[in-house]
Amino acid sequence: MTQATRRTWQRVSKKRPCAICGKPDWCTYSADGRTACCMRVESGRPMRNGGWAHVLNVEREMRTAERPRPRAHERHRRPTFDAAALLARWRARTSESARQALSARLGVSPESLRMLGAAWAVEYKAWAFPMRDGARRVIGIRLRADNGRKWAVPGSRNGLFWPLGIPGEENDLIVICEGPTDAAALLSVDLAAIGRPSCTGGVPLLKAALDRIGRRDVAILSDADVPGRQGARRLAQEIRHLARSVRIIEPLAGKDARAWISNFRATRQVIETVIRNAEVV
Repeated sequence: MTQATRRTWQRVSKKRPCAICGKPDWCTYSADGRTACCMRVESGRPMRNGGWAHVLNVEREMRTAERPRPRAHERHRRPTFDAAALLARWRARTSESARQALSARLGVSPESLRMLGAAWAVEYKAWAFPMRDGARRVIGIRLRADNGRKWAVPGSRNGLFWPLGIPGEENDLIVICEGPTDAAALLSVDLAAIGRPSCTGGVPLLKAALDRIGRRDVAILSDADVPGRQGARRLAQEIRHLARSVRIIEPLAGKDARAWISNFRATRQVIETVIRNAEVV
């Protein structure tokens, strides 16, 4: 974890927009104002929430924020894109052999990748995963390079990795995890799973999704680190009224769900036993 990650972060606003992309939403500043976490513009310092850290010249940034802002029609607007259509085009060009190779590399099943809508994005030389809102509409695309680097298609909004036709959506248990590959690992052992965009992100979307799914038993599988545990506790408090029960667990081995399943061979039975033995929040 970087030093910037441990700071308290404050959201940008219309009065103080992001110093990097100029937008008044989604991005944050560190408490001392020396670092911006921009969700739109990449840097060499990716952060756990899907954004990128940018070290600021504080005096210059404050002068920029104080300048009168141009009217809306004068500002450059990022072009919108049809994420669903783009993904459909990529999926049509994705070979089964490529998906098999990715499944072997990640230690997840090819079917789990199909359920999540994974496609090879040739323009980005990366794998693309749709991000969905609480009504399952595609609102963005997460990209994952073969070296593990993660970013998003410009114009994307962070969303849920919510597979279509997940096993057990008609069953009693839903497991919430972090990211698309953890969701793929859980799907690979026939558990119903929804991935959130980060250890703290996607709370309103998850609330809408659970309201749509109906009252179920929910298990939050956090990463085995402090941010993951803190994010899981906050999420549990937010969704208690939408679930029959909420439990928090973390891997018995490895740092996250995928490592637990692919490297340490955790089965559905093992995970369900850990869930049953956990206290209800």
